[in-house]
Amino acid sequence: MNAEATRDTAPGRRWAPAVAALLFTVAAFVLGWAQLGVIETGTESETTTLHEGHEMAAGRMHWGIVEYTHYPDGPHYAAALMIRAGLSERQMRFVPLGLASLAFGAWVLALFGWADGRDRRAWSIFAAAVLLMQPAVLFWMGGLHQHSYAYTWVLLLVATSVWATPRATWALFPLGFLAGWIGYDWLPGQAITVLVTRWLVLARGREARLGAAAAQAVLDTLKFASGVSLAVLLHLLQLTLYFDSYETAVRDFLGSAAARANVGDAGAINPDYDRFIARDSAALERAYAGRPDLAPAFGPGFDFAHPSPLRLSWVLYFIFSLPRWSHFGLLFWTSLVGLGLVAVQAVRSGSGRRTALVGGLAAAVALSAPLYWVLLMPQHALSHLHMVPRHGLVPFTLLFAMPVLLFARAGGDPPAARFEAGRFARSAALYAACPLLLVAIGIHTLLALG
Repeated sequence: MNAEATRDTAPGRRWAPAVAALLFTVAAFVLGWAQLGVIETGTESETTTLHEGHEMAAGRMHWGIVEYTHYPDGPHYAAALMIRAGLSERQMRFVPLGLASLAFGAWVLALFGWADGRDRRAWSIFAAAVLLMQPAVLFWMGGLHQHSYAYTWVLLLVATSVWATPRATWALFPLGFLAGWIGYDWLPGQAITVLVTRWLVLARGREARLGAAAAQAVLDTLKFASGVSLAVLLHLLQLTLYFDSYETAVRDFLGSAAARANVGDAGAINPDYDRFIARDSAALERAYAGRPDLAPAFGPGFDFAHPSPLRLSWVLYFIFSLPRWSHFGLLFWTSLVGLGLVAVQAVRSGSGRRTALVGGLAAAVALSAPLYWVLLMPQHALSHLHMVPRHGLVPFTLLFAMPVLLFARAGGDPPAARFEAGRFARSAALYAACPLLLVAIGIHTLLALG
């Protein structure tokens, strides 16, 4: 047995990932606890969550809904359970704070456990600390609304995608289902998280076939999307029971989506949204246009009624770079250091071109993650610039994992060595059922509405 193998199997080495994860979990909880209530993290959303939680706890709901129908009620159910348990508002915040801390611990456990050198083990701790110190993380860990839970899910998806064996990737389905009940804003970024992490895991090493790795990564992302789709289908069923009408339920759901997407015929689906868009656009222009700190983002001539998704993407990145949301310089330089680690290891292993291809594709997709919600739902993104800039955390979470995952040797799914078309087709057909059913319902409804 060589010296490196001895180090990898020594008792201290086996326990090191668990110890590192535990210490980081405790540190994250303590730091998050110290920052509870320091800055406002979405007063309206917090108020809605607490109001609906109290109503649900008192039994004043119909088919699990109080009055807010456009989004799933997962955070409201969590609040109701905590209220029924007799927790005060401050005590309630320890639940999402604890979940976020455990998620950071899981991220450290996954990366530290995979790292095959002291430099990359140290990197996994350093990178997690840089993420934790971001204002968009630290001040939001104890939030009661969906945005607190949503980034926690990003960290859990990275950890699950790293450690899942071929037989265990089904775990992405229930994680997708729960993500679908938390909220919709982060779903594109969460799907990108699964896709990029699974690609890095499966495409590592010279023996991996990149085509097989890409196909399996897409399939695993489909498992996550299938769980999300099932959650949306159940929410539609819940709305049908709430309104006692399938047509009303679908008009409410699709009308809300069309308004958020800035689709011109949203009013045809639900006339209430014509008035909503006009009123909301005027309020947004008054709120944002006169702020000097946002002037470089919006600039003259910005159309608040029909925002351009591309221009709004620039607004998102600009706001995320502000001190309220991030220590952007630290994120940038940490990314460059991580790139340096990748380059050094690629040269040592003689795999420069392959590493550049695998890592370059992963980085490009990761950097695009915050844009998809803006492209899909520009009106909603513009209305929620007090929350949506947090999506900028996703690419850095993935970029910081790359120095470890590109060269990891231990545990988890082996590199993709071959592509089994039959097994892929059977799994894809199974997991595509819920997304296809959801698409079919949408198309049928839109055609029926004329």
